[in-house]
Amino acid sequence: MVQQIIVSFFLFLLSFGKVLTAQSFLAAGKWAKIELKQPGMYAITKADLLSMGFDLSSADPRKFKLFGIQGKALGQTNAPEIRNQCPEIPIKIFGEEDGKWNDGDYVVFYGQGVKDWEFDGESYRHFVNFYASSTKFVMGYNAADTNNGKRVSYSAPVTGAISKIYSGNEERVFHDRDMIIPLEWGGFGWERSWGTKPFNAVLVPNCLHPLIR
Repeated sequence: MVQQIIVSFFLFLLSFGKVLTAQSFLAAGKWAKIELKQPGMYAITKADLLSMGFDLSSADPRKFKLFGIQGKALGQTNAPEIRNQCPEIPIKIFGEEDGKWNDGDYVVFYGQGVKDWEFDGESYRHFVNFYASSTKFVMGYNAADTNNGKRVSYSAPVTGAISKIYSGNEERVFHDRDMIIPLEWGGFGWERSWGTKPFNAVLVPNCLHPLIR
């Protein structure tokens, strides 16, 4: 019985090791780290890429990829599957069809913040990532890679008669700076001093944020 347990545990370690020894995509190519402080749509221009050190004279924009994990914290249980690579995030590159970087070409993607909202299919829920102060991504390309990067897909056009017309839009704000942590516990905090401190709600219109370095 003891031998069976030892053999099973040894096989488990071997399978676990195979997951973690996969070669990273960072081993080849040119990559740059992108750090975002706020959620929103971001645009990266050709000039931005040049300032990051990319040589775009012969680079194919269709090969460019974005990797990372959005702002929400990783699961705290042992149940989630272990990733051997960062997931690739779909992006949109305007002007990539000719396979060249022109002055007017640029990248657009959505970056989720560490304090943000998510839609669960029925309603919007606010979340806070207590383990990070910013969201980080890796962007770049490997000229030897035969696969193009993931791109955002377009939704199917709406058909049929219009049954409801909306005359406005909905905004959500939250006020939670996590200034108070009871007994110095990790994982949560709050601030509810609304009576002595002003609460200023700033609504940000839909726009493309410049790249934050």
